Amino acid sequence: MMRSPLRRLSTILVALVALAIVPMSRSADAQEVNAAQRRELRRIEGLVDDAVRALEADRMDRASERLTAAVAALEPITTAPTEGLVTAAKPIYDKLKTVHARLTLEEMEVPNIGALDLLFSADGGTPAEGTVSFETQIAPMLVGKCGRC
Repeated sequence: MMRSPLRRLSTILVALVALAIVPMSRSADAQEVNAAQRRELRRIEGLVDDAVRALEADRMDRASERLTAAVAALEPITTAPTEGLVTAAKPIYDKLKTVHARLTLEEMEVPNIGALDLLFSADGGTPAEGTVSFETQIAPMLVGKCGRC
């Protein structure tokens, strides 16, 4: 008889310990993005989505305006990036980069996204020793400095 209540108690204790450990085991990425940052990322995503819709409607000026606002809003991430924030912002940046490329082809005025390219590149912006990446290092400088020349 005594074993049954002890067994129940041990089962309850194991369950309580498991419940206490599960929140701690959530990924650090999820914990690094707070509610205010998530709201800001949703706002930035809205700007990029507006730019995409403007492109589809051939409203290049509006697309450029929305893109510029989105880039300006993403740039603070480059000053103190966390892995979680970068991971959460990457899909937004991928859409932004597509809009940027299309507007560049249309010869519209677009902001330089070189710093964002480095932050969101697959290798974290660190080229292999002795190599230079045209896409992430040279092209952003050329577009930023010489795009209109």
